Amino acid sequence: MMKSFPILRIRKATLKMAFVGLLGMGLFSLRQPGQFYRSYLFAYLLCLGIGLGCLGFLLLHSLTGGAWGKAGRHVFQSGADTLPWLAALFLPILFGLHRIYPWMDPMALLTESPAAAHKRIYFALPFFMIRAAVYFALWWWMGLRQRESTKGSGIQLLVYVLTVSFSSFDWVMSLEPNWSSSIYGAMLMVGDVLSALAFAVLVLNWRSQAEDGRADIIPDDTAHDLGNLLLAFVMLWAYMGLSQYMIIWSGNLPEEISWYLVRQRGGWQAVAILLILFQFALPFLLLLARKRKRKLESLARVAGLILVLRVVDVFWLTAPDFSPGVLSIHVLDFLALLLVGGAWMSVFCSHLQLEETA
Repeated sequence: MMKSFPILRIRKATLKMAFVGLLGMGLFSLRQPGQFYRSYLFAYLLCLGIGLGCLGFLLLHSLTGGAWGKAGRHVFQSGADTLPWLAALFLPILFGLHRIYPWMDPMALLTESPAAAHKRIYFALPFFMIRAAVYFALWWWMGLRQRESTKGSGIQLLVYVLTVSFSSFDWVMSLEPNWSSSIYGAMLMVGDVLSALAFAVLVLNWRSQAEDGRADIIPDDTAHDLGNLLLAFVMLWAYMGLSQYMIIWSGNLPEEISWYLVRQRGGWQAVAILLILFQFALPFLLLLARKRKRKLESLARVAGLILVLRVVDVFWLTAPDFSPGVLSIHVLDFLALLLVGGAWMSVFCSHLQLEETA
């Protein structure tokens, strides 16, 4: 059994991580400001995805009920409570829009495309900022509503699906503004939920072994439910990715296949194979075993693998648009994870401590 630590010590450790990341990114940003913002976007989207996934599980449990939700509700609520802080962490992205998104240059949108005029209106800077403010305001409101009451969760879930989908169009898909996919928002949303569930399993396992008097015993039946959910979302993530690939590739239109072309050259194809093998195939096989799903500790090992591959997946979704010719991993990518991940985890631990003492 692994040794676990009190929340306060984890919070202090993650704050130190964030400080180290801040110092490192500050030094490198003087020479490579463009890479600073690109790496920051990658780390930010990863943490935002976990927070949004936690909010999604709160809404889902409010509608369906179940022991799995009761066991993990304090974790999901704590994750959702980080969304206002993530709104503040979004500010560096606003300052670096011109270094991240090609649509900041009006000439980046194809003039011969019929949709170009509509995209110029949609990506007008004031409208972009208003949409971002609306997204965060609605997520914050839904998180507060879930703390007070579960009434209206059906409408909130619909709002959640729409806002998460449109935010993925705005902040991720628009990295390649002349490409679009109608399933893209759903694919990213499923990935966010998968990240949140894997993270929640790890936290529940950690708290079940706590040495600070707050150990939470998770019954085998509840662990089995969590394992089944994890298996379901692993399969759903693979289904979404395969569906998009098959639809776009079968069309064989240059303007549609461009997104995949940059991810199948220069080493990026190896990352895609890695994701297929270790974010789908291996977890799928491991989670078929009933015995492994009924023990939280063994389930947490699979969740840990999935969460690591979620980091790789978010990187694969964003980084190739900045270096389409060759697989490129920069030290700023790791420093950004320390900065944003450390800051987010510290805030999460604070809210989790409040949840457990309430």
